[in-house]
Amino acid sequence: MPSLMVAYLFYLHVSNFTHNLPQNISPLPFVIIYVIFSITVPIFMYFMIRGDPGYIVRDRRENLAAVVKKCESSEFKMTEFCTTCIQFRPLRSKHCRTCDKCVARFDHHCPWIDNCLGERNHKYFWFFLGNGLIGLLPIIYDGFTYFYQVCDDNYRQSSFIIPRFWYAYNCSPWSAWMGSLLSLFYMWMLFMFVVHTYSMLVKGQTTNEALNADKYKRLRPNYDEERRFYHKGFLQNLADFTGFKLFNAELEIGENTHRYTGYRPRDIDWYAIEQVPDDL
Repeated sequence: MPSLMVAYLFYLHVSNFTHNLPQNISPLPFVIIYVIFSITVPIFMYFMIRGDPGYIVRDRRENLAAVVKKCESSEFKMTEFCTTCIQFRPLRSKHCRTCDKCVARFDHHCPWIDNCLGERNHKYFWFFLGNGLIGLLPIIYDGFTYFYQVCDDNYRQSSFIIPRFWYAYNCSPWSAWMGSLLSLFYMWMLFMFVVHTYSMLVKGQTTNEALNADKYKRLRPNYDEERRFYHKGFLQNLADFTGFKLFNAELEIGENTHRYTGYRPRDIDWYAIEQVPDDL
């Protein structure tokens, strides 16, 4: 799957250079956007495919000692224990059957990149989608401009999508075929970007938590309290998710300087946290 996605994106750029660009000179802003995002998209793709999603690896003796301690104190809960890794799972973590490892702040295992999305690489997946959606716009522009220049009046005068596609295929089959693949790829990326933006930033929950909400409510009596700890509003969710400080500034009012900290990523160790803090 990863090789197919990389091969298609590479082929898309080659086709744009060999078929569209020679027939059309894009506006300078589109060229700049195309060059910038042609660099950033592969970088984010590399980190999300090859990066560590957040595997929880602990010393086996420490895990066994933790099991004995919880058993002796009657705090052992099977719902929080991974029988494969022989360790207690932190909040929001899950054991991935495909990777055969526990992943911190597990979102889902993505077959397209053959890797899990978790604490360390989920944001790169989101950056990849966002950058890809912007970076593909110049290619879409070049494609439409190419058809307007090369095809006859039937294409330019058609006001319906299906006849226009038909005229485009008769005019330049190869470019029309690549355009069809690009349309499907773009709609898929847009759908995934909207879903993950709504899930992580608006709702403050991972894909795993959204799909298994009813299950977690049954197994965890205080799950509603956990949800309040995860979800702190759009901007704070954005800061926690990306790891960036938002709206950090200093304001001078008279002789006093007031520092507005804005929204900072919370210092939460998703590799170790086992219960919601008392102060939320």
